[in-house]
Amino acid sequence: KTATAKTVETAAWPSETLSGKITMVDPVAKLVVVKGSDGVPFDMHLTSSTRISSGSQRLTIKDLNQDKQKDVTVRFVPKRDGDIARSIQVKS
Repeated sequence: KTATAKTVETAAWPSETLSGKITMVDPVAKLVVVKGSDGVPFDMHLTSSTRISSGSQRLTIKDLNQDKQKDVTVRFVPKRDGDIARSIQVKS
């Protein structure tokens, strides 16, 4: 018999908010790069629970390809192996 360990993901740091512009979208890697107001790019990894929206309309990562250079607000959890986006709000 093989015992399986249940992994519980806990955040090492509290969630943060970033405002900036979308500079790159990679739907295959589930990655969105957002350039902050200070010009620093942040890699945001998306998960199946990441909520993407514009106003009240739900979007997919593929929809974000058309929103490059648009302003966004991203709520994310910083992690050592990459920031995990919890929500992405595209500003209209």
